[in-house]
Amino acid sequence: MSEHKNYIEHEGIVIKTTTSQVDVQIIVKSGCAGCHVKGACNLSDMEEKVIEVKNPPNEFKIGEKVLVGMESAMGYKALFLGYLFPFIIILLTLIGGMSVFQEEGIAAGVALAFTALYYMVIYFFKDHLKKVFRYRINKTSYL
Repeated sequence: MSEHKNYIEHEGIVIKTTTSQVDVQIIVKSGCAGCHVKGACNLSDMEEKVIEVKNPPNEFKIGEKVLVGMESAMGYKALFLGYLFPFIIILLTLIGGMSVFQEEGIAAGVALAFTALYYMVIYFFKDHLKKVFRYRINKTSYL
């Protein structure tokens, strides 16, 4: 992973191309994944992800190494929508549920229900979110 100005970029390999989209496989590593003693502690974390880049500026070939990036501001927006806002929902519905129901179990159930509802709304708007969170792709010659 590298960071240039206000972009966060990952190295990846093109696995599929069409006229309107390029699919790039990236390997996301935690800080532990690059550690030389990672095999001894079981905390290392590596995950393969496929990023869909709509309307790429150039033509890409399968197997080509590229850099895929997103503006840092979009990353913060995704962080807010995926983690911070659901946490706020849970917290507020727990507090509200405790004051209304006077029962911890019911308040927790209500909080989980509201959070599940929020994630369902996010799921139904995933096509819209794919338009909002746009990736850029660049060829690289040093990989």
